[in-house]
Amino acid sequence: MRSFVSNNINNALHLASICLALVLSAAAQASTWYVDSSATGSRNGTSWTNAWSSLSQIVGVAPGDVVYISGGPAGKTQTYALPSSGWTPAAGTYKIGSDTAHNGTVIFAGSGNFLNGSLSGVTISGDAGDGQQHFQVGSLGANDAVIDCNNTNGFTISYVNFGQKPRTMIGANPCQKIQIDHCYYYKLTNANDDSVIWMNMPPNLPFDSSKIFNNEIHSPYASNMDGWGDDIIGAATYSGVSIHDNKFIAYPITNYAAGQHMDGFQPLSAQNIKVFNNYYENITNYPIYGDAIDGGFSNFYVFNNIIVLTDPAVRGFNSPQGIAIGSEMTNAPFSNIIVSNNLIADYGGHYAINLGNGGSGTISYGSNVGLYNNIATNNTNQHNGHPVFGNEGNPKVTNSNNVNFLPVSIGVFVSYTQNRGGTADFHLLGSASSLIRKGTNLSANAAQCPEIMFDRDGKSRPASGAWDIGPYVAGVGRPAAPTGLRVVPNG
Repeated sequence: MRSFVSNNINNALHLASICLALVLSAAAQASTWYVDSSATGSRNGTSWTNAWSSLSQIVGVAPGDVVYISGGPAGKTQTYALPSSGWTPAAGTYKIGSDTAHNGTVIFAGSGNFLNGSLSGVTISGDAGDGQQHFQVGSLGANDAVIDCNNTNGFTISYVNFGQKPRTMIGANPCQKIQIDHCYYYKLTNANDDSVIWMNMPPNLPFDSSKIFNNEIHSPYASNMDGWGDDIIGAATYSGVSIHDNKFIAYPITNYAAGQHMDGFQPLSAQNIKVFNNYYENITNYPIYGDAIDGGFSNFYVFNNIIVLTDPAVRGFNSPQGIAIGSEMTNAPFSNIIVSNNLIADYGGHYAINLGNGGSGTISYGSNVGLYNNIATNNTNQHNGHPVFGNEGNPKVTNSNNVNFLPVSIGVFVSYTQNRGGTADFHLLGSASSLIRKGTNLSANAAQCPEIMFDRDGKSRPASGAWDIGPYVAGVGRPAAPTGLRVVPNG
């Protein structure tokens, strides 16, 4: 009996050692490759000396491999021609060279797309560790999206300067597990493309499946037409997406070529969504627009965003609302929707936030739907007779501790001038007693959305006790507030 047990143990240990060896062997098989347009060696990709000299020479890359692409010495550039139909790299990581002899700037240019086809398992990164975008996209063809990647599952694009482009930055239908971070994009007007990002996803993906963060995106709007402009994250079905710490800035033109009402983010159905810590400027329609057409909304968190209008023309339009979540279908299911600690500045006679109203449809309310701890400033409370924070008294939508400063907010923020929210510092003064420890505690939502426990600076909000109202936790030692403050609670 003892021998039988001993043999079994030995066999188990032997099997475990074989499995470990196989795992280590697989890990050891991951390869490092090199691309350098100035290389003069054998061009087999095995070293900088023998690097491939063009993208078309890259072969044999497997998942887990890293391909370094040289930008030349620090401060220099090297340009790489794209295939005529766009580049479809094999699964693997493609990144800027990591040493000073090769971490200059790579410029990709061609006559078609930048990237095309399924990009599952692909990472493109211009991150050299210095916070700069060492990948740039130069001239491209005029007929399609910069990145066209339908049927993609698992794709990252990081630290890329796309410059000015007339077409959609990325189009993907269907897709999931997409990450876009630390990129710059300046969208030009085009009659055939009216959004910067357009991704259609299967429903009910888990939180944080896809992430869009730390990007700066500029998009055009018609300064002479009410509400018209390109969407930034366009109308589609989204699930499992976190959108945070981005700058979304709209700029005016008079020759707008497309036919779109501009929204910052327009899900037509959404589950497990977080939209937080973003900055929106001059979005002519709705910076955050939950537009229930294809389904309802569940587990939808919108918090710590700053939304401003600085263009008098946009302020005079009929269209703008800071945040709108409504229905254009019958009995759209709404549950677990939290809109909290946002700041909406200079929206004049428009809704700051509208949850559950507007649209042509109806809503079937579940639990935990509400507006909490939001701030509006310079909002005149006159949009068609509706309140600044709109739930129209619907008992199924909680409206708690939202504050409107009318017309200005003297002594509340470190610096703010009416109608110049784009240059304001909305940190709270230490003496802003109407906001400090006067808000609803939302820590019950932390299990699903841990980020809600922090302000825009990453300062913790208390697990118990009242929260500060607005996107920032009050600092210490702020100057005293001047007199003359007028506060209008709850819109």
